[in-house]
Order: sequence, then C-alpha cells, then structure tokens
Amino acid sequence: MPIPLAAVLGAAGIGGFLLWAGRSKYAGRKTLVVTCTDPNGCTTRGVNTRSAPNADAPIVEPNDADYGTEVELLETKVYPPTPGAPEGWVRIRTPGGAVGYASAQWLR
Repeated sequence: MPIPLAAVLGAAGIGGFLLWAGRSKYAGRKTLVVTCTDPNGCTTRGVNTRSAPNADAPIVEPNDADYGTEVELLETKVYPPTPGAPEGWVRIRTPGGAVGYASAQWLR
C-alpha cells in the first residue's frame, strides 16, 4: 500500500515542497496585486521584474509595478524558492508591458 507523500514529509512538506509539487495556489487566477508584505514597511517603490526566476537574474524593468498595482499572471506555476524569494517566483506582465518573473512574496 503506497504511503502518501504528505505523511512522509508532514502536512506542510519540506520548505513548502508540496506547493511546488501539487496544485498552484494561483490556480484559476488571471491577475495579482503587488503588495508590501514586510512587517517593517517597504522602502522600495514596487517589485522588480527579472528575466529568470532568480534574484541574481538581470532586471527587465526596475520597480515597474508599484504597490497596489494589478499585474497579469502569465502562468499559474510557482517556480521554487531561491535566496531573496522565500515563496518562489511567478511569471507576470506588468502594466508597462514588461514580461518576466517576480518574487511571489510581493504578490497577492
């Protein structure tokens, strides 16, 4: 009898792995809103759109989407977390037309 993966890893999985392996938390969504989620407040104007799902990837458009701005979600897939993006990465299009990846921690 197979053992469910959740029973082996725990309900939350290892580092949220079940989020990446299973259904996306963005399933059915078309847009997201850029949100400041830092409890100490945010010092930047908005989010950077990057060319790849990695904080070291070149910035396609710096701070192209201010907090409170709606962005288009191009894929419901959440790319795995990296340093600088603890909730992973999502592929978006900003109102200015930039297409790239943004840290999911700033999108709700």
